[in-house]
Amino acid sequence: MAGVKNTIIYLTVLFLLTSCTTKEANEALILKFVGTPTDQFFIQYGPPSQTYVLDSGGKIYLWSEIPTNYTVGGTSSSTVNVVGGTAYVNTTSTPASTYSVQCTVKIISNTEGIITQIIAHHDTLGNWQLSRCNEVFNRQSKTQ
Repeated sequence: MAGVKNTIIYLTVLFLLTSCTTKEANEALILKFVGTPTDQFFIQYGPPSQTYVLDSGGKIYLWSEIPTNYTVGGTSSSTVNVVGGTAYVNTTSTPASTYSVQCTVKIISNTEGIITQIIAHHDTLGNWQLSRCNEVFNRQSKTQ
């Protein structure tokens, strides 16, 4: 039971930390792209994966980077209990698992193709940070 409780606490803390960095990613997106042409975004990061035309003539785009998949190896642990002259082995195994790292953003533009809103739509853990979108869009330039 303690293992389940610790897992819940760990996941809650991880979620809260991820939310903070997703907030940072959203702030970076807004500062960097609101008021700029959608073409500028798509030239730098690639074409949108989906487009929806609004009644007003503006558009909603979903942009997704190609996901990177990682496989984490399984584990096993054994305990040996000796009762009398007999050894009993109890082995517990956890199978390998796979997880994806990906950022998807929602971009809303006006009729002139100018970005009016941009927000992280789907943000996983990153390669080195708790937010993949923060890794993609909040990179510091090397000249700073």
